[in-house]
Amino acid sequence: MCIAAADAQVQYVVEHRKIRVYVRRNTDEEERIDFILPLAKDYDRYSTELQQQRFPPAKEKNRGGSRKPFIICKKNLLAFYKNKYRKSPEFIIEKDLYKVDISSTRVITFKPLQPTSEKGESLIQRSLTVTTDLQWNKWQFCLKLIGFRSFAESTPPRFFPQIM
Repeated sequence: MCIAAADAQVQYVVEHRKIRVYVRRNTDEEERIDFILPLAKDYDRYSTELQQQRFPPAKEKNRGGSRKPFIICKKNLLAFYKNKYRKSPEFIIEKDLYKVDISSTRVITFKPLQPTSEKGESLIQRSLTVTTDLQWNKWQFCLKLIGFRSFAESTPPRFFPQIM
């Protein structure tokens, strides 16, 4: 992952040891990446490095920003929101309940593995068409982050420590 300092704004959340990076904030192409660093020394090291590299601090929130739909990707979870000011998602895709099919025409389909969830909610097939190369690359990364696709083409060999 490579982010230009000119396109980014950094917000430091010390009490959670979290560094939040906004890329192209308050535009239609806004991205937000949260880095949660459990060790205090790692948090200090990375925050110091970002300040030395002159990443600008995040500005105050602008409520007049984009009202386009967006998604949140976490491990095993994908949440679709109508806009970034809504608190609850329109729908959620959980990796354990869905499988993904990708067609050659850039249509991504999330198919339920069973008709209902454990809570009794009916699971619906969802499809979306990706139109631009930029969006396609973002969706590919998102599917890898959730776990529908693997990050590596092949599994690296396992090496065990040896005394020679």
